[in-house]
Amino acid sequence: MLTELAPAAAPRLHVTALDPIVGERLHDTVRPAFGDSPVPLHDEPERERGRGYYRGAALRVSLHDDKWDVGGGGFTDWTARLLGDAKERCLISCLATERLADLTPWSDGGRERR
Repeated sequence: MLTELAPAAAPRLHVTALDPIVGERLHDTVRPAFGDSPVPLHDEPERERGRGYYRGAALRVSLHDDKWDVGGGGFTDWTARLLGDAKERCLISCLATERLADLTPWSDGGRERR
């Protein structure tokens, strides 16, 4: 969707493996599935934001050479704790619709129209 909406914004997907087993799955399953995707997948092992909150892996979507964060997410343990089931998995994600709206051809980027 991002490459269609804003190809000049050069969208990137960043992933941080917070668990070695998830890191292995990213390497042997997810990365090959991306293949020649127009949105590159970048490892971000140095990421500190969200550690302790996300479990297993965290994601970030950026535009314009990482100047704009427009989305993110990761695995959480909310549902596992709520249900008392350690096998329960929950992946959350979001997109900043306000920033995406600024990228559309009909947007004035937050400036007033004359």
